[in-house]
Amino acid sequence: MKATRAITLAVFLASVAAVSGISPARNDEVGRPKGKVDVPTETLPPNQALRDLEARELAERRQAEADYIKAQRGSVFFAHVPLPAVDRTGQPVRDPKTHQQIMDGACLIWKRHWVYDNPNVPIADGAWYQGLSWKVNPQSGQVTVYQLWVPNGIATSDGFKPENGTAIIRVNIAVPLFDQPKPEWDCSNETWISVLSAEDRYIPPVVPWGVSNSDDPYGIKRREKVRQNCVANPQVYHNRC
Repeated sequence: MKATRAITLAVFLASVAAVSGISPARNDEVGRPKGKVDVPTETLPPNQALRDLEARELAERRQAEADYIKAQRGSVFFAHVPLPAVDRTGQPVRDPKTHQQIMDGACLIWKRHWVYDNPNVPIADGAWYQGLSWKVNPQSGQVTVYQLWVPNGIATSDGFKPENGTAIIRVNIAVPLFDQPKPEWDCSNETWISVLSAEDRYIPPVVPWGVSNSDDPYGIKRREKVRQNCVANPQVYHNRC
């Protein structure tokens, strides 16, 4: 009776293996599997339709970003400031792996109605610098960086030796403003859109005592016109800028 049950169980297991599509492995005399088990070798084909859809969506998003930046022409000016890394004494800071000076930079914009002086502006996700202060000169069409926040410490032959806090160094780095970003700048469209979405820094209107104009009671239109003239013809309107 026991032998009949054993034979029946063996037949059942063999039937299950055959139905499942797996060849049963043979066992050696101590019960270890012997021989090879069939394993599927084919990989699932990639979903090309999904990949094409994702690529198309990415291209459409990139195009929308580029169109948005182009639409700012005339009201926003762009500048890129290359910033090689230095310590608080002005000595170059080098990457310990490549021994090359660390390169950083700032992607800046200025709008016609913004203030000219922009002190203590943080740099998000910078490679080295944590903030900067900069001014705009509409007459020359330039941005001048005059302060930089650096990690406190000293660059040595063995690498950068950090100390607590940050340090502020004085610099004089001038770069031109353009009505559109340059392709060679190290600034992505995502970066420009992030900067364009930052909080505005308006020039407050000045209202002379006793002066009133129903069409422009706060002088905003008049001041904007003067500003436009300064940017467009700095040599002609320099006395009013």
